[in-house]
Amino acid sequence: MRQTLAPTQTADMRERSWIALVLCLGCAPFSMPGARKTGRPTTDLKGRQPAEIRAAVGSSVTLNCSFIYNGHMKDARFGKFYAQNGRPTMSNDDIVKCRQRASKQGNLHCTFSSTITNIRLENETVFYCEVSIPKAKRIIKVTGTGTAVTLYSEASSIRIRRPPQFASGSESVLTCEASGFYPRNVSAQWFHGDAPAPPGSARDVIAAASDGTFSLLSSYAFRARARDHGVRCRCLVSHPTWARGRSANVTLDVGYGPGFVNVTSDPGPVTQGSLLLPAGSPLTFSCSADGNPRPETRWLGGNVTAQHVGGTLQLAAVREEDGGTYWCLAKNLYGEKNASITLLVSQSQTSPGSLRLLALCVLGAVLMIFVFSLVCLLTKRMNRSPAHAQTLSGTAQLNAQTLSGTAQLNALTQVQHSSKH
Repeated sequence: MRQTLAPTQTADMRERSWIALVLCLGCAPFSMPGARKTGRPTTDLKGRQPAEIRAAVGSSVTLNCSFIYNGHMKDARFGKFYAQNGRPTMSNDDIVKCRQRASKQGNLHCTFSSTITNIRLENETVFYCEVSIPKAKRIIKVTGTGTAVTLYSEASSIRIRRPPQFASGSESVLTCEASGFYPRNVSAQWFHGDAPAPPGSARDVIAAASDGTFSLLSSYAFRARARDHGVRCRCLVSHPTWARGRSANVTLDVGYGPGFVNVTSDPGPVTQGSLLLPAGSPLTFSCSADGNPRPETRWLGGNVTAQHVGGTLQLAAVREEDGGTYWCLAKNLYGEKNASITLLVSQSQTSPGSLRLLALCVLGAVLMIFVFSLVCLLTKRMNRSPAHAQTLSGTAQLNAQTLSGTAQLNALTQVQHSSKH
């Protein structure tokens, strides 16, 4: 059965409905999310920041913060960045700029930034942005997610220390010094010529400096050899944050004694360490040797006198007494070595005594021919006069024997005289 309400009850219900409707309409601007027209902004805002910024010590770093705001464009907004762990604030309050978002009506895209110039190691921390938006009865706060600033510094200097000279066969050490780098975790690699140094031959020591940076001492130990002279050694220092490694290099100066001594002659070839020259021939002996520093050379033996000091020995015309063994001695402060050559002098060339002997022989031959012709002539005449011919023949034979004996005696005398010289 349907219940009928009294007129007074119906009027009361209508009045209550209107009151409820008015109350709902009054509360609607504060509960609706799009409240830009009434100036009622959202109070729970979060600023977005880059998670990390990596920068070199001494450079400039710009911190950025952004957020979405649905309040009035004319609302005052002040922002700043503060450091974690209670470190000093790195920026002062500044005005936060906003612009209308094209994609969503009623929302503002707000950004804020601050630049730290000449950033130092003490500025390495996490920075948070904070924006204050003052309203009539409260202040709206915007807090950022935080940006970690990571700093690095490449080595300000790198060099290799070495002794003036290494001695061949001795234990040698090169020291690589690098300073002014940050953070600590650097690595050093050594190269001996084009090849990496053997494992275990290098040792690194890292120390902290008073300004917060670090220094490195890397020592490379090896046994120097003569073949290492002129070889380049390189120290390469690397760090994960550096764009490229830094290096220094040195050229080894290894001292060593003479390894070989080489003797040559001019003119004539050397056969089994000997040189055969005719008497009167010019002679030049040359001597060369390796070693560091360059060895001094001098000649010993044979008929060498004090003026034959150096790498070259010269004789204008060799004599028999110049024959013998000659020694070239090469010496420096790391050792000495020598090599020898034997000079043989022959009498194959024609001497003045030989020429005189030859002339006497020719003269004797001419006399013998003359005597023979004379004997033949006398023999013909003796056929006509036997007694006179016999006399002439005897005389001719006697003269021929006398001349022949005289020529032979002179020739023998000249040979003996020449052999003495």
